[in-house]
Amino acid sequence: MTRRLGLVAALVALASFGACIQSLYPIYTDKDLVFEPALVGTWAEKPDSKETWRFAKVDDTTYELVQTDEGKTGTFVARLARVKGTLLLDLYPKDPELTATDYYKFHLRSVHSFILVTQIVPMLQMAPMDYDWLKAYLKKNPNAVRHEIVDEQLVLTAPTRDLQAFVLAHLKTKEAWGEPSTMTRVGL
Repeated sequence: MTRRLGLVAALVALASFGACIQSLYPIYTDKDLVFEPALVGTWAEKPDSKETWRFAKVDDTTYELVQTDEGKTGTFVARLARVKGTLLLDLYPKDPELTATDYYKFHLRSVHSFILVTQIVPMLQMAPMDYDWLKAYLKKNPNAVRHEIVDEQLVLTAPTRDLQAFVLAHLKTKEAWGEPSTMTRVGL
């Protein structure tokens, strides 16, 4: 199992946010899910950026996110959750397009990651939880939220409710959040 999570870690790293926080469980429950039509479209930090995030509506609670960077793409199932007034974007990789055998692919497990959404209109602003802060915090406070270190990678293993409580408790902890990324709509 340890080796499988290490492989998954490589699959879901989002370059623009550095080391992402990985979780076995989503940041949302079904009742938390919201759909914001304003999120649909293509976003980039600069008009000529090689990295874009394209959100498309799948259904009333789900987006497909195609993240493109330097000509490479990653496709995610994205869900927006409002948890006690706070917007959080949960990302989960769609089936990896691997050329390996079905038996090999069966052994890979995808994980969730989440990003704080502070604004959608007129610009999309998102901030990841700071990986280094979280790792240091959990080293000092190992019982703060359930987690494991797998191949030197921090993986949150807390159920959704505990994960939400931990994130909400640290919304105002400045060091807990990375620099927000501000994106504007492109291709209109």
